[in-house]
Amino acid sequence: MTKTKTDATRQAVTLSPLVQILVFLGSMRFGIALLIALSLLSAYATFFPLAFARERIYGSWWFLGAMGLGALNLSLCTGKSIGPRFRQAYKPSWPTTLAQLRQMPVSCTIKVSSGDVAAKKLTTAFKQLGLATNRRDTGPGTAVFLRGERGRLGYFGSIATHIGILLVLVGGMYGSLTGFDLGGSARKGGSIDLPAQELAIRVEDIRVTYNDPAGVVRPRVASQLRISQRGQEVATGAVAINEPLRFDGITVYHSTFLWVAHVTLSHPETGAVLHELALVDHETVNLPGMPLAIGSAGFFPDFTVQDGRPLSRTYKTNRPALVYRVVQEGRPLPLRVLEPDMPLEVTTPEGPMVITLIGYEKAVSYSVSRNLGRPYLFAGAMIMLTGLFLSFFMAPQRIFAGVEANGEIVVGGRGFVRHHGIEHILANIKSRVEGEES
Repeated sequence: MTKTKTDATRQAVTLSPLVQILVFLGSMRFGIALLIALSLLSAYATFFPLAFARERIYGSWWFLGAMGLGALNLSLCTGKSIGPRFRQAYKPSWPTTLAQLRQMPVSCTIKVSSGDVAAKKLTTAFKQLGLATNRRDTGPGTAVFLRGERGRLGYFGSIATHIGILLVLVGGMYGSLTGFDLGGSARKGGSIDLPAQELAIRVEDIRVTYNDPAGVVRPRVASQLRISQRGQEVATGAVAINEPLRFDGITVYHSTFLWVAHVTLSHPETGAVLHELALVDHETVNLPGMPLAIGSAGFFPDFTVQDGRPLSRTYKTNRPALVYRVVQEGRPLPLRVLEPDMPLEVTTPEGPMVITLIGYEKAVSYSVSRNLGRPYLFAGAMIMLTGLFLSFFMAPQRIFAGVEANGEIVVGGRGFVRHHGIEHILANIKSRVEGEES
């Protein structure tokens, strides 16, 4: 015991600092610690809004650094295990005595009348059970050994799983470093400008298709887009729910449709228009030159009030109305309802004005994202599932049998991780050999 410890200590001391660091980074203990840390950080991120979590947590240098260390740990672990797994699968050690077979996790003894035909009977039984069979003769007058196995690919299940997780980590880091997820809304003829990406998304048309005549069911809204990058047109196409537009690794999604209410503020006596505003749902517009703002609490195409709350009976414009409020010097005033041809008076620092709803139109809210790591994520997920399948449904099983010249047969077997099913295989082999003998 003392000598073994001394040799191990001497070997550890002779390792260079770089090798010792790599050994630590590739250790299972370090990998488990990283996995726990990433899990806790991901759980912590769920307490924050998605946009904040993406920018401040998932996109932070320390989170990406932890993912990078995890990828390095998996790479080192996988690299270390490839050689041993290959040798286990394709270069297994053969037993040299029947005593070694008896010491296997599962074993049994079969006695036949003649040793001359025992090896042939075993070979037939192995093949009938679907075992890939190999034979080794140790010499004249000595034991003959057979090896049967199945599920050889199962030895590589953990390696495939590690490679899949590695690709998922790499894809996540690559997508986070090179990608973006932005949003914006625009109406027909308008555009969304993304200066950092040098993109301009122009809405050429918005089409609404009602799924029922009454308009109770939410309509299908599709918009025709024209996309330019650095002044050059790069893509055109229609976008709707579950029908995104993709180009150059960038995806434009239809998030939802909105209403834009057009209102005017005019002089109460002369009728001269002083301000013209376009109010998007749930947005507030400041009036230039005065401490006054008008905010939309929502445009309702088929307005009604239920339990004191405004809502729309249908999606059709049977009774259009804008619910708005005036914000004066930062103080919100009560909500009011503005309908076409029913102007209301608004008190402003410049005196009373008349607010009128003169029109309305639809707008669409879009999500624009790029995730170049998505192919790696998909490939990693598929490889990881393949590895899990190999590990759980193709568990390696290996059976050895030794035949003495006197007809004694010893059969032993083992599994890669667990020995489930080995007893059943040995019982089948025994029954087949003894059945032929009888």
